[in-house]
Amino acid sequence: MNTFLLKLIALFNPFWRRVGADVEQLDAILEAKLKMDARRTSPMGRGLGQKNNKKKSNDVGIIMANLFMGIFAAILIPYIADKTSALTIYFSMWMVFLAMTIITDFTEVLIDVRDNYIVLPKPVNDRTVTLSRILHIFLYLAKQVVFFILPAIVALVFVLPAGIPVFLLQCLLACVMVVIFVNAFYLLMLRVTTPSRFKDIINYFQIAFSILIFGSYYMLPKIVDMTDMRNIDVLSTPLMYLAPSTWVASFWALLVEFDFSKIPAALSLTALVATFVGAYLVSTVLAKNLNQKMMAIAQGGGTNKQKKINTSKANGKWLPAIAGKITSSVAEDAAFQFTWTQVSRNRDYKLKTYPSLAFIPILFVYFGVDGEGTLAERFAELQSGNKYLFLIYICMLMVASPVMNAIYSDKSKAAWLFWSAPVERPGEIVLGTVKAVFVKYILPVYLIMVLVGFGIWGGRVLDDFLFGFMVMLLFTIFSIRLFFNKMPFSVDWSDYNKGGNFATTMILMIVISAIGGMHYFLLDKSFWMLLVGLLAAVVAFAMYLSVQRMGWGRFNN
Repeated sequence: MNTFLLKLIALFNPFWRRVGADVEQLDAILEAKLKMDARRTSPMGRGLGQKNNKKKSNDVGIIMANLFMGIFAAILIPYIADKTSALTIYFSMWMVFLAMTIITDFTEVLIDVRDNYIVLPKPVNDRTVTLSRILHIFLYLAKQVVFFILPAIVALVFVLPAGIPVFLLQCLLACVMVVIFVNAFYLLMLRVTTPSRFKDIINYFQIAFSILIFGSYYMLPKIVDMTDMRNIDVLSTPLMYLAPSTWVASFWALLVEFDFSKIPAALSLTALVATFVGAYLVSTVLAKNLNQKMMAIAQGGGTNKQKKINTSKANGKWLPAIAGKITSSVAEDAAFQFTWTQVSRNRDYKLKTYPSLAFIPILFVYFGVDGEGTLAERFAELQSGNKYLFLIYICMLMVASPVMNAIYSDKSKAAWLFWSAPVERPGEIVLGTVKAVFVKYILPVYLIMVLVGFGIWGGRVLDDFLFGFMVMLLFTIFSIRLFFNKMPFSVDWSDYNKGGNFATTMILMIVISAIGGMHYFLLDKSFWMLLVGLLAAVVAFAMYLSVQRMGWGRFNN
């Protein structure tokens, strides 16, 4: 298949020469990159818990993921009456999926600078290197998107078989546009920001992608009225003319429905012009000093001056002040400040933790607006009910993620620091760590949810949220006492999905369900709710003292 793809690229050699690339060097670089891809497990494969030597099962996982997304998007093609509108929505979903795939695979595919050690000493210009990276990503994606577009092709067999060649042309154009636009964004960011900051930006895109996929799965079926979508007409909405997916979809109206009016013709021409202009700008204007920027990213990026500034910010006066007010010992204070700085800088920690916090409003919308009728009717029903309990206990379920993630690090061997410290009771280190995570992540999110609850249901739910906060404190201490048997940041992220994660999740869900059921029976019984809340606070304090007294025998690092 690689040979076929290289021959396909070679058909455009006159254009590659015109933009300033050396086609012989380009072919050699692409051939080497494709061979390297065949020997590497993708991030999706590693996310499925596969080892590097399980290439076959990794390919199956990628195929199944793309096939599932393709089926989900292809359903719209036979359902929506106007096929140009259907394809606009289809390509909107597909192009976003492709763009986010590039971003989430960024480290593995785009910023893979190992070939620079071979290419840089050779007389290879920046345009050739830039073009090789763009085409590499295009080929990398082409081998995956076949299974994404396959369900749509099957759907078109029953809708209009004669339109399949035009659809394939649209897919090719959409893929090229995504690769060019995403690379233009990357190269522009490399020119205006530091390499270290650039890696942070990519990390936030990865977080956004995971939230987008999860949110789309749960929220779209709840908030989208499919009966209204059936008769949608995209070309009658001028604002949609700005969307690249509309440009691509307009080829269907032009070449299949033979609509040669001004709007489809202009949008189709816009797609072609934007693609060629974008390719020219990426390979010429934005490609300057690309190799040096990539090497800076691979080596960590940033200058000494920047690192000093970041360190100064991390150790500002406000952090010791906060630590001094909520910690009770020197060891606890040090662990609090260390953890606060560590979780603020650790990209893997944020990638694993932020989505779990963002899932709180997503799951609340999923459960909250469940029912029949319009959105306005469902919201009115929400206000009159007691579904704020979902909001409280979804928050509680998400407590475990930031707390338990605090035992992982990409520099786990550095945890010898805790074992070598003259600390008699390591429970103080654990408490300092958990307090930092609680204050930095859990408390702000819960306060935001309190405001949301107050805005929807009014003051009548404040006692319920106060009760929930007391129980959350107990639940946090319970999680530490039951599951926190490692020193902070002492386990490598490669062990994240190993062990009893499933059993841990099930135990926490059972406990939360039991507490939520008790809370439901205490509704409108403020006195008993206050009494049980005070009891939970007392039990939490007793467990807090037991955690504080934990000795070294508790930890099995």
